[in-house]
Amino acid sequence: MEQSPPTTSPEDTTQPESTIKILISTDNHLGYNENDAIRGKDSFRSFEEMLAIGGREGVDFVLLAGDLFHHNKPSRATMYRTMSILRTYCLGTSTDQRISLVECNLSSYRVCMSALSIGDGTINFQILSDQSLNFPNFGQVNYEDPNINVRLPIFSIHGNHDDPTGEAGRSLAALDLLSAANLSDRVDEIEVFPILLEKGSTKIAIYGLGNMRDERLHRMFAQGHVRFRRPEESPDSWFSIFVVHQNRDNRGRGAKNCLPESFIPEFIDFVVWGHEHECVIEAEESIKGDFYITQPGSSVATSLVEGEAKPKKIGLLEVRNNNFRLRSVPLKTVRPFKMAQVCLRDHKHLDPADPKVADKISAVLAVKVRN
Repeated sequence: MEQSPPTTSPEDTTQPESTIKILISTDNHLGYNENDAIRGKDSFRSFEEMLAIGGREGVDFVLLAGDLFHHNKPSRATMYRTMSILRTYCLGTSTDQRISLVECNLSSYRVCMSALSIGDGTINFQILSDQSLNFPNFGQVNYEDPNINVRLPIFSIHGNHDDPTGEAGRSLAALDLLSAANLSDRVDEIEVFPILLEKGSTKIAIYGLGNMRDERLHRMFAQGHVRFRRPEESPDSWFSIFVVHQNRDNRGRGAKNCLPESFIPEFIDFVVWGHEHECVIEAEESIKGDFYITQPGSSVATSLVEGEAKPKKIGLLEVRNNNFRLRSVPLKTVRPFKMAQVCLRDHKHLDPADPKVADKISAVLAVKVRN
């Protein structure tokens, strides 16, 4: 596998029809800190910017790696803002913009793979997999519904923040609210069935695994209880993408509270890793050298850690046959966040016995922030 889809040349005018362009993002955390007068709209601004970039770049679809919402029971204000943004940027044509969301589980656990929508009104790829497995509520992806004008699909797994929970005898996720309004489809089916897409000569298999408790998932992988179903016909001709939302074992520590790279099947070509908020968007070769990993990171800072202070980006992935190219796009609406350390022992005038030491420390920190 080579990390570069071929560039289009005048002699090869068929290549654009075989290039699948994907916008990659994760951990949007819509609704984070929504009651804060200053930061309450940050998550929505970045999400809206992301959709605008997708439309401008003409991507075929958007791939999200979990935690679209910050809470598994979003407030009415968050749901309203989310649906308003999707209505503006998603369904319909440029003069008739609506929204569609399809959610499906891709494993016998709660693997929630969903499809939203944006674009120019033309879907240039086909789904070849059994849609009754991917989308059992209606038996098909919603952009094939003649009653809905979908502009561009968005596929997403659920994360640990917006995971399904038991309520009134059912296991429901936030996206089920959209399903009840006929704006999403949900499936329940750990046996992972891929969504199979085809555009020209390029074939992509997307495997989605929604968040589970890390220790349980580690044990199931170790015992061989997680199975990935490959296409029956010419399985090696598919570019396989694995979307996951778990702790990442990128230090080789071998702990059970993460998903080791060694558990990922060798036939996987590209992994989109959600849950980790630090942006490491550039594709990294796996420890085994069998596949590449991108870690988009969150689109909004939700904790005061060093990794959140790095620039926030999304990825534009182009796939042609078995080649790919990944380009990063910085998000401009992200609120600046800087982090630094202050060693109080370097400030000799601070006396722990001073009753006003707390005020003096605050003054030192205020000077540090201003500078």
